[in-house]
Amino acid sequence: MDPGSYLNWIPDPTAYENLWGTAGGITTVADQVLIDCFGFYFTMGGVHLAKTSSDPKVYIYDASGGGYRWIVNPTVFDKYAFVSGKIKIQASISPISPLQWAG
Repeated sequence: MDPGSYLNWIPDPTAYENLWGTAGGITTVADQVLIDCFGFYFTMGGVHLAKTSSDPKVYIYDASGGGYRWIVNPTVFDKYAFVSGKIKIQASISPISPLQWAG
């Protein structure tokens, strides 16, 4: 679940490992339960954490979701149990989505 209470499907182990360090946040349920409870979901493709060397802002990139979403503060970063060691340092962050990872 993201901060907007949308269900996001992490499609493969590599995508999961780009954000988190352990499998502790995974809950396994039947596909039908997800469909019955949420009706739909978003697929997070090409996902990773990123920042530039000159700016402390950390972003979550989702190729399927329109670009980089700013994770608004360390409290939110910790709430979603992202791993700082997974942050990629990049020359630039673009495109930046108007949606933020807040909450």
